[in-house]
Amino acid sequence: MSIDTADGIERITVQARLRYLDHLAAAFGDRGIENADALADFALDTLTAWRDVETGAPCRCSCHPQLPTSDRHDYGFDCMCTKTREDRKRVFDSLRRQNKEFWNSPEGQEIAAAKRAKQTELREWVATEPDVAIQTDSDIAPEAWRGEVAGHRFYFRERWGQWRIELDLRPTGRYGQTVVGVAATGEPRVEPREIEAGDVIAHGDTTEDGYGTTPRERAQFIVGQIREHLARAACTLHTQDLTALEDLLGGKVRWCPACGTPLTG
Repeated sequence: MSIDTADGIERITVQARLRYLDHLAAAFGDRGIENADALADFALDTLTAWRDVETGAPCRCSCHPQLPTSDRHDYGFDCMCTKTREDRKRVFDSLRRQNKEFWNSPEGQEIAAAKRAKQTELREWVATEPDVAIQTDSDIAPEAWRGEVAGHRFYFRERWGQWRIELDLRPTGRYGQTVVGVAATGEPRVEPREIEAGDVIAHGDTTEDGYGTTPRERAQFIVGQIREHLARAACTLHTQDLTALEDLLGGKVRWCPACGTPLTG
């Protein structure tokens, strides 16, 4: 199940907590510990119920132990780590068969055709922008895009309704394990890749005007944000003395008339 809203995550977390309470209580009971249910409740909250000291809101930082925020692998109880190599291969073969059957079905064919049409629409738009190269890294959360605008490499990421754009990516000297494929046994194949990062030049939420719902609309939104940032960074008008302009207008200049940069002071 894909969960991308705060309410959805909360519902999944509640269900996950009930499952892990039962799991802990059973484990304590097997060891002959008295008041296993109460101890399970106390232990789980002590480990996972971290809250902001000012707002009381649940803290989602990964530095704390967390309950699952999705029902993937049956909240973790049916994870591949619980299966033998043979079991994993059977699961993988079954999923691959089901996946093939779905995409060969009328419903799957219709979805695939719609996706191809949207990708064609995206490619046609990018072809009209000679200084733009863009591609999506993922169709699921987190949504991620990479590319280049006017010679500036960028990374766009959106998750749980919040997005950000990093520009002028550069190596960080840190490495992470990246999934590059799947073995015949169903186990992921990973390799280390250097992590790149850039300057966050824009961020916001998905309710903003122009965010869009199709790949082309999303690409236009991303490129528009980057072009606006580059225009403001290159503009020198608002760094000059605007007294003459203010005298002409009869008031304070609050935005740069050339690039729209907000002016304060």
